[in-house]
Amino acid sequence: MNLLNLYANGNLLTLGSRPMTTSGSVNYDTCAFNFNDDWKGFDRTAVFAIGDAVCYAVELDDTGVCKIPKECLLKTGILKIGVVGEDDEGTIISTNIVTQRVVEGANNGEMEFTPVNPETGNNEDGITSDESAVHLLWQDDSFELSPDFILDDYSNVDETDIHSVYNVVFTKLAEEYPSYVTANVEGQDYSGNDIMSFTFTGNDYDRVILITANHFASSYMTVRALGGFFKNLCENYKKNANLNFLHSKVKFVVLPVVCPEALFGKSRHNLNGVATFVNYDHFFDESPIEDKGECSFSEPETIPVISLIDVLSEEKCVLHCDFECGNFSDVGKKVYYKANDITPCNELHDTVSKFDTRYEQTDLYYSTEFIETNAPIATNYSTYLYGINACSVVWSNARFTTSAMNEATLKYIKFMGTLLLDSAKKCISANRPKTGTVTKHIAWRGNTETDYVALTSSCTPMWVSGYKQRLKGNFNVTVNGFIIVDSEYETKVRVKPLLYQKGSPTDDYEQRFATQVFDSEQTMHQGLNTIPFSSTISCKYSNIYGGICRELYTVIAAASGKEVKVIAVSYTVTAIPSDGRNSVEVLSPTGLASDYTDENTMPVFEVKYPEMYYDAI
Repeated sequence: MNLLNLYANGNLLTLGSRPMTTSGSVNYDTCAFNFNDDWKGFDRTAVFAIGDAVCYAVELDDTGVCKIPKECLLKTGILKIGVVGEDDEGTIISTNIVTQRVVEGANNGEMEFTPVNPETGNNEDGITSDESAVHLLWQDDSFELSPDFILDDYSNVDETDIHSVYNVVFTKLAEEYPSYVTANVEGQDYSGNDIMSFTFTGNDYDRVILITANHFASSYMTVRALGGFFKNLCENYKKNANLNFLHSKVKFVVLPVVCPEALFGKSRHNLNGVATFVNYDHFFDESPIEDKGECSFSEPETIPVISLIDVLSEEKCVLHCDFECGNFSDVGKKVYYKANDITPCNELHDTVSKFDTRYEQTDLYYSTEFIETNAPIATNYSTYLYGINACSVVWSNARFTTSAMNEATLKYIKFMGTLLLDSAKKCISANRPKTGTVTKHIAWRGNTETDYVALTSSCTPMWVSGYKQRLKGNFNVTVNGFIIVDSEYETKVRVKPLLYQKGSPTDDYEQRFATQVFDSEQTMHQGLNTIPFSSTISCKYSNIYGGICRELYTVIAAASGKEVKVIAVSYTVTAIPSDGRNSVEVLSPTGLASDYTDENTMPVFEVKYPEMYYDAI
């Protein structure tokens, strides 16, 4: 017996013990109410409710002991307990409510346990005892369809009309469950077809899952499976603890068809001939894929996706999952992902590895292939830029032909639901706070006539100034400033401003130092001269290349053919948060973003000259 001791002192009710209470228990959890003298002569009734459900009343006898109604333990949540008393004169005592958390139990009321033969070690389906143990161990974390679930009839879908595709399930759900499902047009594809999102908002949600699908097409099974999953979630969440958890605690944001034109044409391309699913800014330049587009985010189909990723990254987004269908040319399920150690915990690998045991058949075994990839796909963009747990699932199963499409789709729904359920329970969000603009003013002026830097004929290693800044996201960075030199002769002076990221293989120090794009060369006259300079860089938050690319380095170098003294340096570094797709621009006149020639306006923030970072090379 699981005993909860409660104490009623007048209308004050307190809970003296808190043993664990699990869903699915029946006639095991018991309450023992203890009353003070205020309750003498009162008939006593205990009241119970789970969440906002119906309140159940249980009359108490002189012992004050009663069982918690099993209806209150069907699902997880907060169990509310109170007592009401009434005497013969109509006086009523109503206590406050105390709460007890009901955690998930092994019995969800719908479970069918797989028996194991103790003599042979096998169950009735012929699965070995080790595999059977995995079945039992993870059964409660699996997604099951309601026995009376019926797939919608897709035979009437006009496959050339995106709204016909949406209307079969998603628009219908938004109309039938308006308090739970909302529809929104996020943009248009290259052909002008609407790209819609559907948001399923739990009434007590504290985590978010983003689902994208159909960047390319070879069948409608993914649309059908997604529709089936959410139809089951809307219709049957009151019948199953796992469905109830997903319905209450998760906000799903779904783009069921990212590229309508590809779906209509059963192609990998939009009307512009670009495979939009590889048009994202992760490993784009290095990718050998030929039809990825001229540059990342060049296609309108990618914009709604990255916009939602950016918005949802500010919430507790625990997963971005993309679902596609293969062309049935090979058996199995492929899960593409990018290793992610930005978040404290990544459960994707453990989650996916369980699918094979769950959905094994006696005659065929379908394995899940877990593939780490650098392809510029949307889910890698989520991981690379925002640290979100993400993967792309490509479902294919050669055993199921068109005649058995329903059976294949139902298995796809279970696979899909299990991944989302496990991820919702176990994945942790990066929860990286939104970053703002970073502005740093660096200035130095010589205090005496002997306090200067004498330039040589080479910029290497003649660093006039250096600065580093740790960044927590993607930024477009500009540096604008000037140096003041004192020259005894007329000569040419070259200034080389350099911005680069530590650990970045493509924007590394050597490549940037070799270029002369931002070099400023001027002829100096005798006396004091001011040389403006500027430079830009697009810094990308990443840890995928071994070295962590989170530190911005600023180096100002200079050289002169004759003796020249640098007596002052002043520049402003501005890092503006970037969506990763817009180019960097110099936003002010070259070199004169901030004028610190007047000593009275010198900034408070200073880097003492010279500050150099040789360890950054």
